[in-house]
Amino acid sequence: MMNEEKMKKAGLEYEQGLKRFAGKQPLYEKYLRNFLTDSHFDESRTACEAKDYKQALESSHALKGIAGTLGLTKLFQAASELVESIRHEEFHKVEGYFKVMDEAYKISCDAIHSLDE
Repeated sequence: MMNEEKMKKAGLEYEQGLKRFAGKQPLYEKYLRNFLTDSHFDESRTACEAKDYKQALESSHALKGIAGTLGLTKLFQAASELVESIRHEEFHKVEGYFKVMDEAYKISCDAIHSLDE
């Protein structure tokens, strides 16, 4: 079973995420595990570093949607801030928001890894 402390730290709302999967725990946990191999975070990092804001917007927006669906609240919020800064062409904020998203991503992955502890 997932480590509750890690869930809270990650802002993982397990019960809310489970509801989005019609209460089917194996299916929900499968998608949580699949998140660990999703490429949108890495694509967002690469795009932000290259200042390719169009690609950064696309990949960060996709990451935001996945995080929201899975109940990864802190990651969802961090990705939302990054997306909004790009949409409003506040490019000077991108690096700072990406750092917040990076930390939320790492914490989220750590919580998901705890499924198998």
